[in-house]
Amino acid sequence: MAFTNYVYPAAEHSRFVHSLGVLQAATEIFQMLCHNNPILLTGEDEEKEIREIVKVLRYAALLHDIGHLPFSHASEKVLLKEEKKHEDIGSYIIRNYHEIREVLERDKVEPELISSIITGEHVPPKFELVKKIISGEFDADRTDYLLRDSYMCGVEYGRFDYERFIHSFELQKGNEGQWVIYIKDGNIHAVEALVLARYHYYTQVVFHRTRRSFDKIFELYLEEKFKEERNKLLDENIDLDDFWLNFDDYFVMDKIKKDALAGDNFARILLRIEHLKPVYSTKSHASEGEVVFAKRIKNALFKEGFKENEDFFSILLQQEIHKLTTSSDEGGSYEQRQKNMYDVISRQGEKLGNFLEHSSLLKKFQDPIKIIYIYALSSKAEEIFKVINELKQSENEVSSVNI
Repeated sequence: MAFTNYVYPAAEHSRFVHSLGVLQAATEIFQMLCHNNPILLTGEDEEKEIREIVKVLRYAALLHDIGHLPFSHASEKVLLKEEKKHEDIGSYIIRNYHEIREVLERDKVEPELISSIITGEHVPPKFELVKKIISGEFDADRTDYLLRDSYMCGVEYGRFDYERFIHSFELQKGNEGQWVIYIKDGNIHAVEALVLARYHYYTQVVFHRTRRSFDKIFELYLEEKFKEERNKLLDENIDLDDFWLNFDDYFVMDKIKKDALAGDNFARILLRIEHLKPVYSTKSHASEGEVVFAKRIKNALFKEGFKENEDFFSILLQQEIHKLTTSSDEGGSYEQRQKNMYDVISRQGEKLGNFLEHSSLLKKFQDPIKIIYIYALSSKAEEIFKVINELKQSENEVSSVNI
């Protein structure tokens, strides 16, 4: 969770622990799908297919985050930029790291199949179900990190009724023989609860203003100090035995400590020797007026001679609450829209249409979270506060005149 433990001290669980949780959640979701539809599993061919799917599902769940970089998403934005994702790194590791290949092949599982499920590219129709359970809108990944992170942080944000949630789905054979997941019409609220939990989790934990200040400084630090590592990650052939096995949180933190001793200001902030102070923030869904005022603050600070990323720092955060689509939605590939489509089914087996059309709550969550934060170096905070207060006062005076 990167620097979340600076805000919530108990949030020190590892990516490996999360992967074990996804393994369990994915298995339980699939078990409930099978339990709710025993009539589909009576034939010998179906049982054989189910056993194969379970095996692939569990390996894919366990390995889904193996390509994450040190400090998780905080470093991915800088070190991979738009050229790769952590799923691409994970895919490469699964296909090329000999110990993983040997285990998979010994269990008669193709590494290339697990790799395709991780990236979501060229997934055989038979295993689209596995992809959706691990990384769909209502997947085992979110199920675990919402519950685990909220528990470890000691907050209620992110919690939902897990048992009711995993009972909310039904499995049917599609027109082309593929497995299709439906949402039970009596469990719509249980599924909505996961999306609502994710919204609160992002606004209160992931986008916490103190945590995001450290993410911002970390990104600037990586941009400046980790150019060599970035080149190695973007290389077509990553050195897995030497570079990758040693490129972890401890490697990065050791460098931060050495640079802090040498006087690097970013490193000193990351070790909490120096500090940033928040001087401006918007609500969870920033209005146009708030966005405009943030720009005016920056222009006023520039005019007074303050330098961005030295004296003050600004962040624009945006996050979609969900990516659910309907058959009539435009944009994105057909495969992407299909991934994010879920239909509702009645107890009698009647197909009732798209889930989004049955959820008035989620229709209201079409706009993404949008937050702006501006911070000042502690030594400059008083001066910067003064500039912002003067700007606010002039804005109020203009508003009074207009009235």
